[in-house]
Amino acid sequence: MTNNRGFRNNEDIQYDKAEGELRVISLGDSHTQGYKIRQEYTFSSVIERYLRKQNYQATVINAGVAGFSTAEELVFLENEGFKYKPDVVVLGFSINDFIDNIKADFFKLDRSGELIVNKKTHIPGVKVQNFIYSIPFMFWISQNSHFYSYSFNTAWNWFRRQFVKKAANRTAEYIVPTENDFSAYKIALTSELIKRMYAFCQKHDIKLIIIDIPTSDGFNELQPAVSPELQPLMMEHSDAFIDSQDVLSPYVGSVQLNVNYHISEFTHILFGLEAGKRIAAWQQP
Repeated sequence: MTNNRGFRNNEDIQYDKAEGELRVISLGDSHTQGYKIRQEYTFSSVIERYLRKQNYQATVINAGVAGFSTAEELVFLENEGFKYKPDVVVLGFSINDFIDNIKADFFKLDRSGELIVNKKTHIPGVKVQNFIYSIPFMFWISQNSHFYSYSFNTAWNWFRRQFVKKAANRTAEYIVPTENDFSAYKIALTSELIKRMYAFCQKHDIKLIIIDIPTSDGFNELQPAVSPELQPLMMEHSDAFIDSQDVLSPYVGSVQLNVNYHISEFTHILFGLEAGKRIAAWQQP
């Protein structure tokens, strides 16, 4: 269910908030949005219920959008999200963000490593999707057919790879000409985006929580999105970093942590409770 703003919330939410209201906005991709997850079990919903149980007048906006990158989440926060006057931003960071930050092409690094704005519009795939949905019954099929979802995702992943290849060629002129290490560029770009988001939050007196969204084979394997090398930067440029290893490791091998390449309801619940505890602690006098 989405509200009047397109957020995955049961209720419409206005820019202005009530006196005493604690407002949280969750940013991220389909993991944050809650792909294949019942609405009341997304970590955003869990955070809201937890805070209300602690007697806080809390509203949590689930602004997760499938396919979004850190770059797009940053643009959304700076241009739309801050209008809701959030007290806390919860950023779900997944391993897809490294590639998707380049695909979005909003930002680049110049030769000195400084983050610069590259473009201000981005609507990939919209024309194709609108054409598909113009065909009779296709919208209904898209909502009810697993085969359609599999086929669409397969095709979209192919186009996504083409976007990344094109973006990789364009970034060459911005990389310091040493060994043209594209992986290093992805990490550097992501790092600067996180720094900018944290600086924006600090400027507007907003707390930033980063959740490491891991990948998993379901039960036995757990691969964090944030590497050990990148974790210190995430911790330095956030008010709280939720490490997937710390939260999920006790349950590896016994509980399903991932379903259909996305975090499970159980994982959502654990992340929601952990984030809720951090937020509640900040409200104490």
